[in-house]
Amino acid sequence: MRQPTRLILSLAVIGATAIVLPPRAEAQLIKSEVDNDRYATLRGLAEYVNEGAEFVLAEAAEGGRVAPGREVALVASLRDFSRRAAALHQRIDRDRARPAVLVSDVSRLQILARRVNVRLRRERGLQDLYEDWDGVTRDLADMRRVIAGADVELRAPDREWTDRDTRDDRPRVDASRERYGRGGFREAVLNREQMLEFKSQAHDLDAQARRVLDLAERRRADYTGRGDRLLADLRAFVGRTAELHALSDQNMVRPREVGPSVEQLLTDARAADQSMRNARVFETTWNEWAKTIQILESMTAYLR
Repeated sequence: MRQPTRLILSLAVIGATAIVLPPRAEAQLIKSEVDNDRYATLRGLAEYVNEGAEFVLAEAAEGGRVAPGREVALVASLRDFSRRAAALHQRIDRDRARPAVLVSDVSRLQILARRVNVRLRRERGLQDLYEDWDGVTRDLADMRRVIAGADVELRAPDREWTDRDTRDDRPRVDASRERYGRGGFREAVLNREQMLEFKSQAHDLDAQARRVLDLAERRRADYTGRGDRLLADLRAFVGRTAELHALSDQNMVRPREVGPSVEQLLTDARAADQSMRNARVFETTWNEWAKTIQILESMTAYLR
């Protein structure tokens, strides 16, 4: 339950999310960098978004709080957002990402946050989480402002988010396993809406993986040693995404059947990302490969 002093968040968020960068300012981000002080603020905001998303996900997943028939979609959208927020947090902590890249990532999260907000506001049993989600959305808007060069004062941490004992989530997770099969994948087939979205993402995954492979094959300067091995791995990866694309187009999507393949693709994609960065090869593909990982993370959320 949020404190009364934060009831003004909704109005603050409306004002913050209305900020749109002029085309010239947006273009200048490609050549600019975030200074040290602002980058520290950006790290703090990314951590808040990550913590807030995890908090709302844990609370919403508690049994009996969401209307029957809508729980899967809401929890899946929250889990997708939470994973992407965690990935962005890790990326900001790990790399000094350029503003142009960060704008794209934050904008994508803002779009997902709006979708989650629509689903969340339908659930009267989750009213105590409305202001928490407003806080997440506000922090995203502040991230966008920092990237654009604005001075943003980092607020105090939200104790309800940071003090949450993750062990409190275990009973809920264990109880939910009754609805899931081996490996934690759902027993039931996806409904029509979920199936269409999953098939669309399988198409996007195949196209994105091919795009990355094409970029890598043009980097002939990296065709030595580690680069050659990674290129062979990318070609094999594209073959697997093509198989998944074809399979999803032909059949009903059964999470227990396709889940292990999608999960292994995600594991391999993350490993390839780390290998390319460690070896400093195929640098022109790094941002595009991150999109491949994001698609796989979203697909995984539909299967659990």
